[in-house]
Amino acid sequence: MFAEFLPALGWLLFVSFSLGFALTREKSLATFGFGIAAFCVLSVIFNLLRIPLNWLLFLAIAIAIMAYFIWKRELELSLPKADGTTFIVLGLALLNFVVYWAGASAYPWLEDMDPWLHTVGVKWVAITQSFSRFYDGTEFYRLYIEPYPPSFDVLMGVLHQMAPSVSTTLKFFNAFLVSLSPIFAFYAVSEITKSRNIALLAAFFLLAMPAFMSHFIWAQTLAMLMLLISFYAYERALKEPRFMIPAGVAVGAVAVSQPSTAAIFVIMSALYALAKFYEGGIPALRQLAIIGAIGLLLAATYYVPTVLKYGVEYTGIGLGMFPDLFTPGSSEDFSDATVYGITDYFIVQPDGRIDQHIGIGVVLGLLALAGLAMAIDALRRGSRESWLACSVLWFALGIVGTEGNIMPVKLFPHRFWVFLAIPTAILAAYAYIKLEERWPQYKALLLAGLVIGVLLTSAAGKLNSQMSIWPPGLDYASQEELSSYLGIKMAFPENTRVFTLCSGDIKITGNDMLAEPWLPEYGAFKRDALKKSPAEVYAFLKKMNYSYLVLDQSCAKLLGNESAAQLPAAYGMSDRADVLMSEAGFTVFRLK
Repeated sequence: MFAEFLPALGWLLFVSFSLGFALTREKSLATFGFGIAAFCVLSVIFNLLRIPLNWLLFLAIAIAIMAYFIWKRELELSLPKADGTTFIVLGLALLNFVVYWAGASAYPWLEDMDPWLHTVGVKWVAITQSFSRFYDGTEFYRLYIEPYPPSFDVLMGVLHQMAPSVSTTLKFFNAFLVSLSPIFAFYAVSEITKSRNIALLAAFFLLAMPAFMSHFIWAQTLAMLMLLISFYAYERALKEPRFMIPAGVAVGAVAVSQPSTAAIFVIMSALYALAKFYEGGIPALRQLAIIGAIGLLLAATYYVPTVLKYGVEYTGIGLGMFPDLFTPGSSEDFSDATVYGITDYFIVQPDGRIDQHIGIGVVLGLLALAGLAMAIDALRRGSRESWLACSVLWFALGIVGTEGNIMPVKLFPHRFWVFLAIPTAILAAYAYIKLEERWPQYKALLLAGLVIGVLLTSAAGKLNSQMSIWPPGLDYASQEELSSYLGIKMAFPENTRVFTLCSGDIKITGNDMLAEPWLPEYGAFKRDALKKSPAEVYAFLKKMNYSYLVLDQSCAKLLGNESAAQLPAAYGMSDRADVLMSEAGFTVFRLK
């Protein structure tokens, strides 16, 4: 299983390190994060210039960069020295990957709706080597490429060019990206707090906390990594002006990764800037403003052409900006108008959402509250440490954000948990370090108690959630229909052309078969296929080199049970196809 991903994994590590080194001139684990940020921005610029998004092109650029810096003797082919802390962080990342990959591969389907929809965008990029879509102003359907920020599907699409199965490519590399979060969190928190001990504990706490990330496949996976790298870059840039461009690239990468994370990132950055102003005055604000301007300029290379192409209305629809999105109590953001209680924060719930689980845990919750009280007391006593002020402000933002359904305005309350987790981890780590300083003679006992307590009250619930069997979503009419699709997935070679008469293409691409919505002719026919005669459908499929036609249970939803029941007979009367498979509400025709 892992062998099929090795070429793509090697490509990702090599290209991200090379691009990251070109930006930072440093060899560290954070370099990979800057490289991924550079890839996000570079792919947008390439697409704008109509340069193909091909893995060989990025590889050639990476090789040229490495050769140049080796020739200039700015890069030595040796590993940087690593201390025990670095190995622990790598161990956390490995543990993260094992859990998420095991959970994602525990069932043969993709979960919920987002991952299925991502397969269309990933296939689109992999085959067309572009994320641009045809748009004539009359017909629009939402995907996770243009006008949606395309970076996640672009990265996965380029990786899919080197790996055969789109579904397992998404599962494996999504789990891999999530596993990087403790590494980038460690670097960010280490720079923000100036304490590697706090950073290491915070990385462990985030790993254990149910509220912080999952193996759910969506663009937030990439966006959160870029957010962490951005705050690391902020800190470096405030001390070293040469990091202002890498920081701007990271900010730009957040903007072209996921809109909700980008919106919350702007608020977190503003609070971060306020804390820096409290500590050091105007100079820090000037530097942060320059970084923001660089990020905004890079983001504009995507959003300006997108708005010009789609207009404000359809760009908004593509971004997911629905009418009642910010109205408390509405369900447009899938928060189900939920108002969280005390137990939701302290007691890990067994039935949290799969895209964003909730809960912090008793031990981490109490430590975070203690850390919050200590931070506020230190600030009240005159401390000017910006990270204390920032952590307090971020924590307040996280609480207000998760309780958005009782606020005048909301912004994705159920998604706010991951952002609340960051200051929670920092404050909890701060409180624990203070406990150790107060009772150094009990250090070993305190540490053992901490680890056991966190594992029992936080990590156990998270592990249970991540290892559960997640449902395939509501697009399938029944478990029987899903089983039928999985059956033809196992029977057909990958990328077999299959046309569904009544369902969207996600059931085809998500099961490793091929549909081609990027072809205007295909898209136009697909929209009206139910109005066509069997002869017209067969003629079109033959022309487009499709091998199979599927009639599934969605036909009953669209036509009613009686009309849907007549379809197999109508299509079966033709001499252009044979019945390959026929089950309750599911018929597969093989074209002759």
